[in-house]
Amino acid sequence: MPSVAAALSIWLGWRRTGPVRSAVRAWAVVTAWWLGAAGVCLAQPEPWTQVAVPAQYQSLILKIAFTESLVTGQALAHPAVTNLDGLKGQLEGMLVNADTFTNTYRDLVVGGAVSSPVTYGITTERLRLSFTLGRPFDAHAYVRRSTNNPPGAARMAVLVIPGGGADQSSLIARADLTDPGNPQKNIAEVAGAFGDTFILVKPNEDFLAIHDGVRKLNGYFVYTGLIDQGGSYSALYLTQALALAKYLQQNYDGLTIVGLAQGGAATLLVALQATPTAAVVSSGYSILQDQVNYAGFEQ
Repeated sequence: MPSVAAALSIWLGWRRTGPVRSAVRAWAVVTAWWLGAAGVCLAQPEPWTQVAVPAQYQSLILKIAFTESLVTGQALAHPAVTNLDGLKGQLEGMLVNADTFTNTYRDLVVGGAVSSPVTYGITTERLRLSFTLGRPFDAHAYVRRSTNNPPGAARMAVLVIPGGGADQSSLIARADLTDPGNPQKNIAEVAGAFGDTFILVKPNEDFLAIHDGVRKLNGYFVYTGLIDQGGSYSALYLTQALALAKYLQQNYDGLTIVGLAQGGAATLLVALQATPTAAVVSSGYSILQDQVNYAGFEQ
């Protein structure tokens, strides 16, 4: 009976439509897992032993999990997920301790950086920065080199933290002014007048997507999955931004951090620790937030 109820929960969640569809699907999967676990507990003698999720249920859960579009024209960084163990492993690689975030800039240690020549929109490179914070991590960015960093002059860098929405870093890199989903428009072009521009690529976005080879992992599986394990999506990308800031400060004479909306709020939090030369916080903070605040939990 529990296995039948689990399958029914998944089916009901999958059938829902409308703006709450993703949340209902996520609820359905959690319910299905809980009911499945109940069935295991009822069937197993003491002591309790873990039983693998049957393949047919894994395929159902993965079908619900991977629902978002992948960015096109990009070589993806992560291998395709084919089972729940693979999905769990990629999510565990995203765990950071949010409780110690206030000391992140001080405690992280910047490692090596690898730049690959990849032309995408107005950017010409992809940067992968290795760093440690208790364990190894990576941070990634699109790079646009400026002509205003001549030899012998003060070398300046600009770190752009994208705002909310899917694949915003690739939208910034493409600088498509006609795309209604690109509120940040030509921010990278403007930043290029002041120094080399580095556009942070957030986890599960653009070429960092967790995917099944066809579709990207639904964000709610990331946000709730990290929270359930004591992590935080926000703490993760803020930590990666802090690592990039620290690296750029070590290699440039000055650093400006910029962000719009969610990226503006992130810019403020990163700047408070990294103390860059300048920070541009656009629509990221208001004194009204001391009284009332609204944000999705992915922020």
